[in-house]
Amino acid sequence: MIPALTRRDVLRVAGLGALVLPAAACAAAAADEPEDELVFLISIIDSGWAPSASAISSYEANIWGQITDKLLYSAPDGALSPWIATSWEQNADSTEFVLHLRDGITFSDGTPLDAAAVVANIRQWAVGRPDEGIPTVGLFPSAAFQDATADDPLTVRVTFGAPALAFLPTLGYHGCILLSPASLALSLREQSDLSRQIGSGPFVVESWAADDHVALRRREDYTWAPPVAEHEGPAHLAKILFRVLPDDLLRASAARGHQADISYNVNPQILSEFSDHGFGIDVPRYLGFVHGYRIRANIAPFDDVRVRQAFQHGIDREEIHATVYTDAWKIARSWLQSSVPESSDVSALFAYDQELSASLLDEAGFTDRAEDGTRVRDGKPLEISLYPTPFLTASAQEVELIAQQLTRVGFRIRQQKLDVAAYATRVDANKEQAAHRGHPLLRRRRDRRQGAQRQGRELVLHRR
Repeated sequence: MIPALTRRDVLRVAGLGALVLPAAACAAAAADEPEDELVFLISIIDSGWAPSASAISSYEANIWGQITDKLLYSAPDGALSPWIATSWEQNADSTEFVLHLRDGITFSDGTPLDAAAVVANIRQWAVGRPDEGIPTVGLFPSAAFQDATADDPLTVRVTFGAPALAFLPTLGYHGCILLSPASLALSLREQSDLSRQIGSGPFVVESWAADDHVALRRREDYTWAPPVAEHEGPAHLAKILFRVLPDDLLRASAARGHQADISYNVNPQILSEFSDHGFGIDVPRYLGFVHGYRIRANIAPFDDVRVRQAFQHGIDREEIHATVYTDAWKIARSWLQSSVPESSDVSALFAYDQELSASLLDEAGFTDRAEDGTRVRDGKPLEISLYPTPFLTASAQEVELIAQQLTRVGFRIRQQKLDVAAYATRVDANKEQAAHRGHPLLRRRRDRRQGAQRQGRELVLHRR
């Protein structure tokens, strides 16, 4: 997730009333008393509304989290508790799971959220409809999935061909949202219309316009909050307005000027200006991978494992943490969030070591030097391009610092900042691009100070 500004009153009303704490956990409040409508400023909503793709976005997930529910509630530390599933069992080798559902829940179109509906959702998450362009949900343990069946109207049985330790945690993951069978049956083109997406959450879509806004209104018959919310009944808020405002400074200024209740994705270097004036700061996280560079090992120069290792060891994450971020952040220990089952500390694999980095490049044959100090092998310079991700405000500063660090060991780094559309086509979809996604790996930590909770992030680059 992405840093933002928050007020406890807004968290109490939006989080517990709407029952989606991660979605409402990034905010800057404009008034002391909660109002009927909450205004949420967000930098971009551009992933479309195909659930298997956009529900895993840190941006669209804010909206999905208000109009849908999940089978389990996942706390920030990864602890699971009941929601739509009131209880569950699993066998000794974690290949079979039985979920018991709460009775009386309906989607906003009136159809029951029963075992048949849950089976349809799980099969969509695990298998998708690849022939129609509808993928599986990332992080769901699809490889070992065998089937999901309804034992009775309120009991679901899920089986796997191998141990699936990740299954229960993914039921609280923001990608595994429950949608009505009618929405699941939509074609990929039809799914692009958010108004046709029917969930069981505390809000429904009132209106939306691409790249402009999403307006939600309260569902008056909502009574199935997760017990952790300590609230039953409809949301306290009558409406939530998500307004797209791409400019980072304008979003922060709107919060400071009491023109919005929530400002999402705020540059970490200006957060102290808000905390010094009584604003709370929240940096939530989500289950799964931390963010980092994706390196294609079949593209030169990263087709040489020694170059990949040199790249890793040439990056000083301590310097990035101290220069770009704040004390609310924390350096990562792995490419997995610590809330992922069986995750461990593998930070030695990417520890900063400039001498080791240089030695690895020597072994790889990059021993000659160009006039600017760039290493050269067989007449070809050790040159790569890094693109700051347009989704994180601090990414450009981070990439600039990483470029300086890698230059010291002999890389030549080209930097280019792209907008979202160009980034998607020239970087994400470009199979000839050696390295991309220049942004930090994130993890949340808890730090109790004066009764408030602060969250931090991890910084690391992972290897594939």
